[in-house]
Amino acid sequence: MRAKFVNIVGAVTFVMLLLGGLPHSVVGQEVPAPGNFGDAQRWYEKAAAAGDRDAQFLYAQILETGKRGRSDMAAALRWYRAAAQQGHVGARLRLGDLLDAGTSVKGDPSEAAKWYGEAARAGSVRAQYNFGLMLERGRGIEADAAKAAVWFRRAANGGLNAAQLSLGLLYVQGKGVQRDPVRALMWMDIARATGLAIPNEARDAIAGSLSTEQILSAQRQTKEWLDFQNNRKPAASDN
Repeated sequence: MRAKFVNIVGAVTFVMLLLGGLPHSVVGQEVPAPGNFGDAQRWYEKAAAAGDRDAQFLYAQILETGKRGRSDMAAALRWYRAAAQQGHVGARLRLGDLLDAGTSVKGDPSEAAKWYGEAARAGSVRAQYNFGLMLERGRGIEADAAKAAVWFRRAANGGLNAAQLSLGLLYVQGKGVQRDPVRALMWMDIARATGLAIPNEARDAIAGSLSTEQILSAQRQTKEWLDFQNNRKPAASDN
């Protein structure tokens, strides 16, 4: 039994390293590219200055990416903040990404956690996952594995496979949740079914500690979850 536990811990460590290499999600909205981009940019700037939060977000993206011009991250950050303060979910998520990464702007994990939390509470699945990571790791916010599990579960039920794997790993370790290898296997199989590449060794290490009845239970729960998701109406696109 101890050998099985050691194998599970080794596999989990490997998968956690794999998971740590996954990038934070980025805003999926693209800046439109009209024929006369210069005129469009000026109109975005005017609308942003007038207080339109969508224009503020789009103008910030133009400034960040430097499309048809030079990147200006300081100005982009100002406009992302302006949009975020007016409740724009995509701007809140993007601020979290930029401030957490700390590559193109000065990093600030505390502010990143704040904006991830705001976007998560507004329903952004990717922000829910990223906020869960901050809580699990104690990055920019006090570590709280139980709260991390709550946000991982929301993102997992929202269809984000990285969150599904993270939640499964919490069940393996009994971190923030009661240790439950059946539930761990279920979430790991769901993550694989929704497209995440997970090494067979990691899954087999968990399955190897379970009885046939427990494996069948995990498989049944996996199927029920997938069937439920497939029968749901398409959700609104995440910001």
